[in-house]
Amino acid sequence: MKAYHSIIFEEITNRPLIGIEDYGRKNKYILNFLYSTGSIDEEFLEEALKKAVIKEGLEGYENVKNGILNPDHVQSTEALAYVLSDEKLLLNTAAWNGIKFDHDRTIKAFCERYGDDKLIDKLKDELMNPRELKSSEEPVNSLGCCSSYH
Repeated sequence: MKAYHSIIFEEITNRPLIGIEDYGRKNKYILNFLYSTGSIDEEFLEEALKKAVIKEGLEGYENVKNGILNPDHVQSTEALAYVLSDEKLLLNTAAWNGIKFDHDRTIKAFCERYGDDKLIDKLKDELMNPRELKSSEEPVNSLGCCSSYH
């Protein structure tokens, strides 16, 4: 079971957030089995999802810092806000000097607008309780985006 534990952790943490629900849907039976046997638990899921959120938030930060994207156009504004609002992860605010937020927003205003205190819980729900799709429906997650790349 330990091998599955490591594989699942890596697959969750290396997946874009928009694909979490689709991953849960495709791996529903193994995830539920591992959870019901105690091989994975709430702490495991939260740790994996937090790592995924931080990874995506930092990728967004790099895209903003390098002038590739505006803060509100990164893949996950929620993940970027999560990284910016976590005191342990809070990026050096001096690094944000010169980075323009739309509508003269500040880091604080950006986090208030895009942050979600329940982000990890929502992602955990998407992972463990994915919606069943109708045959004609394209996957859409709580972040409001289809889980396939455009």
